[in-house]
Amino acid sequence: MHIVFNCIDIKPSYVGGINTFTLGLLDGFTACGAGHNHLQVSIAVTEKNKHLFTRFEPACSLIVLTHKAGRLKAALRYFVLATTSQRLYYHYCRIAYAGLARMLNKTADAVYIPTTVLFPYGLTIPTLVSMHDIQHVHFPHFFNVIQLISRIITFSITTRHTTMFQASSQFLKHDLLKNLPGIDDSKVTVIREGVTIGDFQKIDRAINVREIYGLDESYLFFPAQLWPHKNHITVLKALLILKKKYGLCIQMVMTGQIFSAGEEIFSFIKDNHLDTVRYLGKVPFSHLAALYQNARAFITAVLYESSSLPILEAAGAGTAILASDTPPNREMSEVLSINLFPPEDEISLAAVLNNVWNDDSLRRKQIAANKKAIEYYAWKNVAAEYIRLIENMIQNEKSRSTVRL
Repeated sequence: MHIVFNCIDIKPSYVGGINTFTLGLLDGFTACGAGHNHLQVSIAVTEKNKHLFTRFEPACSLIVLTHKAGRLKAALRYFVLATTSQRLYYHYCRIAYAGLARMLNKTADAVYIPTTVLFPYGLTIPTLVSMHDIQHVHFPHFFNVIQLISRIITFSITTRHTTMFQASSQFLKHDLLKNLPGIDDSKVTVIREGVTIGDFQKIDRAINVREIYGLDESYLFFPAQLWPHKNHITVLKALLILKKKYGLCIQMVMTGQIFSAGEEIFSFIKDNHLDTVRYLGKVPFSHLAALYQNARAFITAVLYESSSLPILEAAGAGTAILASDTPPNREMSEVLSINLFPPEDEISLAAVLNNVWNDDSLRRKQIAANKKAIEYYAWKNVAAEYIRLIENMIQNEKSRSTVRL
């Protein structure tokens, strides 16, 4: 069985999210025996992002795509997209990337796309897509016009031309079925997200993040890209309430890249004199793991997400977890010990945070429970489910081909 991970749309400068997910899943595939005769895995990459994947060699082979006209094709691709014609965009991509589709059809038994939407088009072998969210359906105002057009067109094409979809929660599966015409129950399989547990349990004594970044002995850790749906403002409002109502002044440490919510977040911090909030930006992975391990508690306040890798990372690191009470986080709380709070209720969040922050016994109990439960989310266990799903897809395709003959 030969599977190609199509990673050509992985952005090398992006930290977290899909990149973490993809690299973690590849770790799981290699742990499951990638590189042996029964499971061959190749990774389609570009010259710009191939350095992210060299660590998987020789278990996985790299297919490096080098197109001299790559930039021109991409520019034309976005120009066609701007016409808002789904039909024109589909046919342009079929023609422009026909060579890539032919190569994949000849090389693999199946193609897996971790980057939300199908690409390229014209594949005749089974395809599996991890559609991580349909946030644009629920929060269209979080996107500019071009982003919104792009998502509407590419998601629609994906639903019509993909063999199977992976959803990371039951919530996301129901969301896809409800909102995307062309997807039925038989085409969506729920497979949880995973975590490389050892990366967050291993302690590097040489990295003293408190000293490096000048942090307090106790701090709240909030690792999240500065997007609107990450809901930083609710957490910042809760910090103000904590100080006024409970007399509790705590340091909050934020990491993540600056995106469209950055200006609002920094203005709120400045206008409300939240001097205890520290924004560190992008940090090395080793520092990220240490920030988790040394935090008194971790928080995620996301409004919409299919699942939460940071929750898994916090559980692996042995950190108490506070999370917004969204359906996916509620699903995760059936396995992990999580302190949930209403997503946009800063008063309730302040009360939950005050309780967790001051209760050492509660935190110890939850951390101990999560250290046992986190094994369920180990990438090797998760990858095994992907392998079984793809094997079934390939067998079903062979059966259909036999019937057609």
